[in-house]
Order: sequence, then C-alpha cells, then structure tokens
Amino acid sequence: MRAPPEIAEIERNIGFQRKVWAAERAAWAAMLGLVLLALLGALGGAGPLAEGRAESGGLAVEWPRIARLGLVTPIRVTLPDGEQELRLDATFSEGWRLRDATPPAVAAQAGMPEMRLRLAGGAPRATVVLHAEPVGAPGFRRLRLAAGAAALDLPVLIWP
Repeated sequence: MRAPPEIAEIERNIGFQRKVWAAERAAWAAMLGLVLLALLGALGGAGPLAEGRAESGGLAVEWPRIARLGLVTPIRVTLPDGEQELRLDATFSEGWRLRDATPPAVAAQAGMPEMRLRLAGGAPRATVVLHAEPVGAPGFRRLRLAAGAAALDLPVLIWP
C-alpha cells in the first residue's frame, strides 16, 4: 500500500522535518520557562523571587528585588530599637524618586552624602514604608539604607 502524498512528502524531507520538530519543542520549552519565571516573580509583581527581606543589627527591610521603571514600589523599613532616623545613601536620589513615606517624616534632609528622614518618636521600634519609584535606565541597582550603626546594601533589578 502506498503512503498518502502528504506523508510521502514528509518522508522525502525527514531531515528537515526533524529540525522543525526540534525547533517546536525548543519553543514550547522556552514558553514554559517564561511562564514559570513569571509565576516565581522574576518579571516583577508578586512571587518568591520578586520580594526580599533582610535584617542587620535590628534594621529590617522588606523590599522588591525586582521593580519596574515608573512604578511606585513600597519599601518597608523597621528601625532598630530607639532609632528614629533613617539614612539613604546618596545614590538613592540618583536611581529613585521618593514619592512619600508612611508615616510621614517629621523632618527630612537631602544632600551629600546622604538623605536623612527623621520619624516621630513614641514607638519603641519605628516602622516606615517608603513609596519610591525607580528612575533612569533599566538594570541592576543597589539600595543602601542605614539607621544607627546598622546598614544594609540590597540588590534590585529594574525592568523597563
């Protein structure tokens, strides 16, 4: 029995057909990988890769490891006991635009070599949420925060 013409054509060009099948499998694997990365948070949004938590000397920060340009991002900072002042490295103002802070700082000082935010006293361990927007070009940035003797240097990937 003879094969139908469509099957006969495939059999004549089986080498090319195998390459097409391999390319299709590679494309499906790439799409699956992209979906998994998105679910893990590697493209921004929520997920275990997108959010980080670090602590040093009582200074605790919850920050986005992956952020998007032009999107306001919350950075939650808990200061060490007794500290009421948060210091942001001078590079903060180059790569970020501080929209506001919750609760608002009672005093702010911007300049070299750092930006300082003084929080209202009263709580034994002050917490502030900075609402910051990444500016400039996409790429890796460092988010440097300090309070008292404690300091943290945190990596952030900025997507367009």
